Amino acid sequence: MDAVSSLTTAIDAATSAVARAVAPADPSTFRFLAVAVGTAALVSAIPGLGRSRARLLVTLPALVLALGARTPGFFAVSVGTFALARAATAVVDPDRRWTCHCVLILGLAVLFLAGREGGCFRPVSWRGLEFSYFDLDMLHLVRLITFVWEQGAGRLRATLATYIFWETVPVTLQGPVLRYSELTHEPRACPSRARAVAVARAVVQISLGVALAKLVHHVFVAGDIHVGWPTRALIGFNAPAWGFYLLSAGYATLMQECGSPWGLGIPDNFDRPFFRTNLSDFWAHWNATVTSVFRDVIFFNRWGVLRKPNAYLNVMFVFLACGAWHGANAYWLLWGALHGLGFVTFLLWRRYAPPRARDALQSPAGRVLSGLLTYMFVCSCWVLPNKVVAAWRTK
Repeated sequence: MDAVSSLTTAIDAATSAVARAVAPADPSTFRFLAVAVGTAALVSAIPGLGRSRARLLVTLPALVLALGARTPGFFAVSVGTFALARAATAVVDPDRRWTCHCVLILGLAVLFLAGREGGCFRPVSWRGLEFSYFDLDMLHLVRLITFVWEQGAGRLRATLATYIFWETVPVTLQGPVLRYSELTHEPRACPSRARAVAVARAVVQISLGVALAKLVHHVFVAGDIHVGWPTRALIGFNAPAWGFYLLSAGYATLMQECGSPWGLGIPDNFDRPFFRTNLSDFWAHWNATVTSVFRDVIFFNRWGVLRKPNAYLNVMFVFLACGAWHGANAYWLLWGALHGLGFVTFLLWRRYAPPRARDALQSPAGRVLSGLLTYMFVCSCWVLPNKVVAAWRTK
């Protein structure tokens, strides 16, 4: 019973923390959604507007509606990054040019952490108006890193007008991440009925995600719904991950559909990640537009001293960086370390496991077992870090 009580306490504590992260109390996501849907409807009603130079007349007011007092800080970071990236591109020597872009990426990451964790860039008041002079959220950081990275690699030459459109188009402000080089990707052609089905599915996903988030909040945070410990453990182990997934996947699907009037082919972000047969497959289908950025920037990096990338070292760097991106605290760093160790274990298994064992996991029963193990591991990574942090604090 002590083990059951300990496990239940751990799940309760972890779920309470996760509930605060995914609870729908913050209206900003739905404000972004309303702005994106509204502007998409406007652009659809005026043929050619989404691809014309006049499109900034829609995106700039929409940005103000979405961000409010954060708008000046958003523009300060955006325009500053563009200017510095263009200046770095003017460096003649390729090695020095690449170094300048890498320094700019590192600087953005440091400013992001200083603003979020250190509170270094608090809003200011002027004549009764409060506004930010520096604003850099999680997804904006990732978008800017992709821009600087592609500039440094010589893959694009950006114009200021197109860059401002890319930064301000409402369908990517809260994700999915659309890289600057992907602006030319056309939307997928599909029948109107298929689009209607996709929108309906997205609405259902968001509704279920909100319902799960509210359930978790009432059971673990407010405490006004009382259930037995088996039900409590079942909800705590599964509902946070599913709630976050359903909200995010539904939102991403709606942004894909809203991107069509703008002529934007927004890549898939979530594609049924749960019960994938291994961690590599899971992460290829979970928040894929963000995962690909961490993969490109960190996983394939030689760090200037290695002859080729070290897969095991870089996997740990990827997940620790991903954890710090979510939050520079013990919970998220442990979350990243656990995922990193799990992924390293998978890589070692794939490389050194006997062929007969690998073949056995390709059978129908083996694939079911692999899917269950992957799912259990992913959900456990939401719960275990809080248990470790709580145990460390009680010492």
